[in-house]
Amino acid sequence: MTCTDPRLPTDESNLVMQAALMLAERCSNSSSVAIHLEKKLPHGAGLGGGSSDAAATLMGLAEFWDCGMSRAELAALAAELGSDVPFFLNPRPSLGEGRGERLTYIDEIFHGSSEKVDVCVAVVTPPIIVSTEEAYSLVRPNSEAVSLSLEAVLKGPLNEWQIGLSNDFEMPVFRKYPELQAIKESLIRDGALYSSLSGSGSAVFGLFESEEMARTALESTSHSGWVGSPILTV
Repeated sequence: MTCTDPRLPTDESNLVMQAALMLAERCSNSSSVAIHLEKKLPHGAGLGGGSSDAAATLMGLAEFWDCGMSRAELAALAAELGSDVPFFLNPRPSLGEGRGERLTYIDEIFHGSSEKVDVCVAVVTPPIIVSTEEAYSLVRPNSEAVSLSLEAVLKGPLNEWQIGLSNDFEMPVFRKYPELQAIKESLIRDGALYSSLSGSGSAVFGLFESEEMARTALESTSHSGWVGSPILTV
């Protein structure tokens, strides 16, 4: 295995290698392959880069080796690699439950009736790596927090998310890396309808009504010494 990011290991500690070796053990048609990973998402940012790479490896090699495995069988392998790896085998937005491996398509829950809203997503990726293991060791779920129901999240106005949609990783991660909290506050000041730490961090994202507002917010963070990624329109 080779990779464009020299900081990433290319041995069996990499999820891509783990996925390939795991599938090879279960596929009688497996043969030698050379894998090259062109890394786009920064690692240690809470954006699921490693998990999505692993999922892509499973899907690609299952087809290349003609393993004859169903999506459910691949999902079972994916869950062995990591709780969020099965999510990236899914072609549509999904609700994750349990450890994150039990998935239901959002449009199946609401029979296609969930309201679609056009927003721009601004993602700030500071030069900070937050270890997933470290983040999980710090997090303590807050049972007293006000939480929105799934229906309220999908059908309610975005500006209500900030009140009842929370990420339990934020408090301990912000405590250790206060600059991440400053990024979130900056995005909200610049008009984000909702802003949050992404996963276990370190990336922070904001949802904006327009691309212009999102770009302005990213410019503000870049002037403060933080790094903003391209805006994704969804």
